[in-house]
Amino acid sequence: MRPRYWDMYRDGSKIWELRKISHSPRGVDGLIIYATAPVSRIVGEVDLISTHVGYVNDVWDVVKDGCGITRKQYDLYYQDQEIAIAYRLGNVYEYPTSLGDASCSSGIPIS
Repeated sequence: MRPRYWDMYRDGSKIWELRKISHSPRGVDGLIIYATAPVSRIVGEVDLISTHVGYVNDVWDVVKDGCGITRKQYDLYYQDQEIAIAYRLGNVYEYPTSLGDASCSSGIPIS
């Protein structure tokens, strides 16, 4: 993900993660976050509280104040899609800069 979205997770302004398809038939409990360049590393993880699935326009009404994008960006992302999936984010854990010095499960809670 782009580093700016990770920053939004950390400061609590992004509370929904949007997807076109579900990533697991058993459900998803959390996300491991890789920040793209210039960070280019796994930066942390986020707990998932719930999943909201519905028609694209209906999901927008639920996520618009906490998804981190504009309606125009949302419509572009879901172009040609009927269904949207939104994961409600919970606790955010930031990993140490060097994962080689700490295990992934020892992230530092920031919320």
